[in-house]
Amino acid sequence: MSSPTEEFKVDAKDAYDEQNMFENGRISLQIGAPAILQQCASIMREATEHRMKREEKEGFLFQYGSRNGDIAYRKELASFLTRHYRYHVDSSSLVVTAGATQGLYMLASLLFSRGDMVFVEDPTYFIGFQIFKTDLGLKTISVPMDEDGIDVDMLDRLLEEHKKSSTVCVTEDRPYWTMLYLIPTFHNPTGRCLSEARCRQLVQVARKHNILVVCDDVYNTLCYEKDSQGNFVTPPPALMSFDQETDLGFHGNVVSNGSFSKILSPGLRLGWIQAPKKIRSLIMNR
Repeated sequence: MSSPTEEFKVDAKDAYDEQNMFENGRISLQIGAPAILQQCASIMREATEHRMKREEKEGFLFQYGSRNGDIAYRKELASFLTRHYRYHVDSSSLVVTAGATQGLYMLASLLFSRGDMVFVEDPTYFIGFQIFKTDLGLKTISVPMDEDGIDVDMLDRLLEEHKKSSTVCVTEDRPYWTMLYLIPTFHNPTGRCLSEARCRQLVQVARKHNILVVCDDVYNTLCYEKDSQGNFVTPPPALMSFDQETDLGFHGNVVSNGSFSKILSPGLRLGWIQAPKKIRSLIMNR
């Protein structure tokens, strides 16, 4: 007779086998998951042992924490993003999430209601589309793309057209009448990057029409292009770097939704939202 431990033992590899990710020695590119992460075991073990030794003296780790997320984590994350994004990211602008999917769902469900409009790139990430249309009952409006990313001129016209039929009453609790969801850097599924000129233009259009722009910033540091000397080139700047508090006309229209799922481990379920103060306040006070 098998023991309870043996009976309910589940191998993590079963999930990969179920989806045929490594069938016949080939790696499926249908699922956006990193390679096999054996090295994570030793990293996590060392980090856990280090933190638990400190916890034996302090005893605060397992208490309720900051509503924005662990302060030390947010400081380290801000430093990491500042290095890779090449503009200053303040830890106070970050809210910890359980990954980009949760971050997107939280923002969309918090700020918009069933029947409201949301603009998306054509094509767009299928899970984002599913959240909007199936889970939240939002009306999706597609905006075409070209080699430089989303067609901002077309977006401008579509916003002008559809704003006339919007029934959303903008208030302090609902500061935007609609949302644009996009993947500006290494777009999924096309791999395109929004050009700097388009980034600047998009921020101006967002301010003009008072819309929220939610960037799925999960691929920003995954740049594999090399220059003529064989060095990896610098990734394109994040869209949020074009919407800063020091800007003339700043209203806080851009939110960055990030995750460690693509650059470290999806099993950690660890991500963040980088947002202006009014969005962070709405997240914290709901």
